[in-house]
Order: sequence, then structure tokens, then C-alpha cells
Amino acid sequence: MTDWVEEADGVARKAECLVSAIREAVAELIAPAGKVEAELADRHQRALHGFAWYATLAEALAATAAWARSARDAGEWNPIDELILRVGFGETCNQIAHGVAMSQSEIVRPAEFGLAEAASDFARDTAVDRFLNDPDAVTNRA
Repeated sequence: MTDWVEEADGVARKAECLVSAIREAVAELIAPAGKVEAELADRHQRALHGFAWYATLAEALAATAAWARSARDAGEWNPIDELILRVGFGETCNQIAHGVAMSQSEIVRPAEFGLAEAASDFARDTAVDRFLNDPDAVTNRA
């Protein structure tokens, strides 16, 4: 039996590691000398925007994992909470690994930051894989 709450904690940490790598990649673009250069920030606005979306999703995972842990520890965890966690984490992990929609027609992908392999590593992580390939995902969404 999978302890989805424990898995969620691990996934949140893995997502933050990927976001840290994105932060470093964007910093190289906009602050090569260590200080943000306005012209470079303007030129690489898409990368900045993409980083913000990735950071937001990682923070959402961390907050959701904390909620799940708190509910479980308080004895308030129930089957509906587990479904929310599984469906939400599965979708968010999919976006983090493969591309985050910044609008209906604009998707930022890890490869844009030079991190295609890091995103693949994220997706192959055992805990992440459990959420991405949850055999009950379609039923749970229904």
C-alpha cells in the first residue's frame, strides 16, 4: 500500500530541486555578473515568467503536502483527501516534468532552461512516478 502523504513530501522536495536548477539557469541569463541587468531581464522575460510558474507549482506541492501531513497527523485524513492529493499531485507533476501552461497558447518546458534531462530525472523518481502513473488516475478523476 502506498503512503501517499509520505510520497507527496518526497515529490515536493524533488520539485524544489528542479526549481532551484531553473532559478540558476535564469540567473545566468539575466544576472551573469551576479546582479540583475534590466536589459537582459527584459530580453529574457519569457524565462522569468516560466520560472515564476514553475516556482508557484513547486510551492503549491509543498503546501499541499504540508496540509496532507497535518490532516493525517491530526487523524483527520480521509479517502476524499487522498483522492485530492493523488489527482492534484499527478497533474502538477506532469506539468512540471513536461511543460507548464502560462496561458492557453503558451507553454514553457524544462528544455527551455537547458533542463530536459533534469526534468526526465524528476519524472523517473520513484515517488513522482507513482503520482504520474497512478493506475487509478482516470477513476479518481471521475
